[in-house]
Amino acid sequence: MTHPRPANGRRWIEPKQTLIIDSDPVDPNGSQILKGTQQMSDDYLYKFIGVNNDWWKGSLERRELLFRHFKDPLLNDIYEGHFGVRTEWPSVYKEPEIVARIIHDLNPKDAHINTASVLAMKEFIRINPDIANQVLNIIISRDKRYRICSFTRRWNHILMWGHYTYNFSGLALAFSYSGLNASQLSHYQGDVTSVHGEIVPPMMVRYQRLPPLIDAFEFSEFLTHQTDQLKRRMAVEIVNKCFLTKYDAWRYEQETRVIAAIDGETTSALPLIVKYPQNALRAILVGPKCDPNSIIEAADLVDDNIEFRLIVQMPNRYKMKVNAVHKASEIKSRNVKFKR
Repeated sequence: MTHPRPANGRRWIEPKQTLIIDSDPVDPNGSQILKGTQQMSDDYLYKFIGVNNDWWKGSLERRELLFRHFKDPLLNDIYEGHFGVRTEWPSVYKEPEIVARIIHDLNPKDAHINTASVLAMKEFIRINPDIANQVLNIIISRDKRYRICSFTRRWNHILMWGHYTYNFSGLALAFSYSGLNASQLSHYQGDVTSVHGEIVPPMMVRYQRLPPLIDAFEFSEFLTHQTDQLKRRMAVEIVNKCFLTKYDAWRYEQETRVIAAIDGETTSALPLIVKYPQNALRAILVGPKCDPNSIIEAADLVDDNIEFRLIVQMPNRYKMKVNAVHKASEIKSRNVKFKR
């Protein structure tokens, strides 16, 4: 992951009700922007951060989040963005018209192959058995437009603190769903040029034991016969299967992702900087081993009304709890004494 995953049987995005495509959505060059309308609860989404470098200070002060390319080497899942391509050909006996159309779409030079030539179609399939690479390359080229930022819906899992805050010494930023929805694309890391595109609202990751599959022939039909219904279904399917499906072992993270879709084509794999609105950050949870100086530094960088919730270990259980709550204004006054 990079952070969170889904929970307690809550549903993954589905085309019926959760993802809406613009009236002029996905064109063959991939210039479509997805608009999510998934209804989420009012609970917070948590972003775990370490405080072992200076990046966290600047991002907290400027209200910025880092959105990474799915092949970014700093993401810790080697199967990030992984999916399979199903390439089983339709039966030339049962569905000859479909096979003929697919052959024509894949190679217009073979337009002479028709429903009357079953043997010719079978021969074409024999010498062209696999279109997986074609489909794979097209989908991957489209995926370059997307960046992901991971959050979790569970703040009190000891593995999350251990993995993502450098041994319980960091922070967990608590964001509201509505605030993240209102975030704006800013620029690539190290690049002052503005980036145009759109933020897709928070969506839950689905966990399963086997990689998801995208049907090669259905995708080929989508590229050549782009009806509105097919555009919608394939766009949703690609986002679901490339960015919102993870191996079941990651389920404990209960990840929710916010996806940034960049306008037009891009060859860059640099992280994208996204600026969140002032009211998006609601609280900061403080790890049990966090240095008091880091707590004070964080308080100095945020609004006075942000709550700092100090987390401690429960003595007789493998759990953690909130031990004390202070407003940032109290910490800024230097009157709070941290007893951990």
